Amino acid sequence: MAHKTFISYKYSEAQDLRDRIIDALGEDATFYKGETSDSPDLTDTSTENIKKVLRDMMYDTSVTIVIISPHMKESKWIDWEIEYCLKSISRKNRTSHTNGVVGVIMK
Repeated sequence: MAHKTFISYKYSEAQDLRDRIIDALGEDATFYKGETSDSPDLTDTSTENIKKVLRDMMYDTSVTIVIISPHMKESKWIDWEIEYCLKSISRKNRTSHTNGVVGVIMK
């Protein structure tokens, strides 16, 4: 059974691994709700706008894959994404539940 999935990763060093994970999901990749190479560039936007986009991506997911890479600690977002996915969030009479978290260690 497929689960809606979000991948948390340090963009500058793990985007190739993110893409390999999405490819490995096969047909279940249609349930992937995170950033892809087709996602809009948010480089020049506000922190609050980036958080809004990420919240929208993560809201109805049930699994978060965290790519553990050498410099992930330098990311401004990974800690926040993990914290968000571990909360129950209510929107319009609907509540998301805590995600399962899977760590993938980058070689």
